[in-house]
Amino acid sequence: MNEFIGSKLKTLLEEAKMSIEELALKSNITTDQLLEILNNITNPSIQITVRICEALGIRVGTLLDGTDIQPISVVRHDETLSCNNSYSTTNRIHTKNLSYQAMTTKPNRNMDPYLINVSDEELDTNALQSHEGEEFIYIIEGKIEFHYGDKSTLLEKGDTIYFDSLIPHCMKSMVKGGSKILATHYRL
Repeated sequence: MNEFIGSKLKTLLEEAKMSIEELALKSNITTDQLLEILNNITNPSIQITVRICEALGIRVGTLLDGTDIQPISVVRHDETLSCNNSYSTTNRIHTKNLSYQAMTTKPNRNMDPYLINVSDEELDTNALQSHEGEEFIYIIEGKIEFHYGDKSTLLEKGDTIYFDSLIPHCMKSMVKGGSKILATHYRL
């Protein structure tokens, strides 16, 4: 659990002079969900994080990063950055099989890179997710069934896909035990 997100979000809410109820409404989440995030009971999924940041008019990196301004960000192979995707609600059915690990701490960035473990858990493809930006995915290990709009494609180790994330999409691993991908989200 990353306790930094809740306290940083409280500060950003105060700076924006926005109520909890207003932010919940603008982010299309319940007040209870937002309170759980603010009180460090759970971390938001990346999609909820994006919606919260859009409602606040900030970049995702502004919420997820620390306050030290650095021109570069180096993360060593033995370091891990917390970016849990543990928010479990019915409106998160499209990402319940994904667990995220942030890959950078650089503030004020335009790209958000993540190492994502994709489980082989069954998905409801009627609950595809869309959000602003573009994404690039590289399959590190395993095999992914990627759903994009009304089409699907199989991606194997070494394959890449680049797409407009406004088109509804989701994915699942076709390998028992899951697959691993590197994903970069660019907000326009």
